[in-house]
Amino acid sequence: MFQNKKLQSILDGLSVHLVEVSPAMADIQATTIQATPSHLSASPASSTQDADGEVIGYKSGRVAGGRVSVTWHKQLEDIPQGLILSLHEVI
Repeated sequence: MFQNKKLQSILDGLSVHLVEVSPAMADIQATTIQATPSHLSASPASSTQDADGEVIGYKSGRVAGGRVSVTWHKQLEDIPQGLILSLHEVI
């Protein structure tokens, strides 16, 4: 899919975390970015945790041919620590 090996290695280590309180809007976003679903928690009302206690969000998927993980969270505090780029759409 990608010809550039450097771009491939960057994408392989990338994870995107989105904050969206509306599960319906998260579904629209997932469709728009063509995310393939990989996880939906039993309760989309809140984020869930994995076996190690790490917050994994209420919805997740993969984009860029499965190279990049995308996770939706209910609140900013649920996003793992690290680099954060904040964008906001205004309608």
